[in-house]
Amino acid sequence: MVRYPPTAMTGIRTDRASDSGFVVLRGNGRPHHIGIGRTLTLTRALICTRDLDIRIINATSELLRNFTLRCW
Repeated sequence: MVRYPPTAMTGIRTDRASDSGFVVLRGNGRPHHIGIGRTLTLTRALICTRDLDIRIINATSELLRNFTLRCW
């Protein structure tokens, strides 16, 4: 297993949350709809990925979601 420094992210993408509070991340050839909360609709989000670890932050650098994606 390769260890990265905490700030070394390998993929960065921006998205805007949908009316339902979801952002979309494409992984393994299919979309993953990630919920960040209905109160954050139409919020711009920065999606940072490192392997299967995902962080979603907003424009003020507030962490909205941090998790490991499980692909089946």
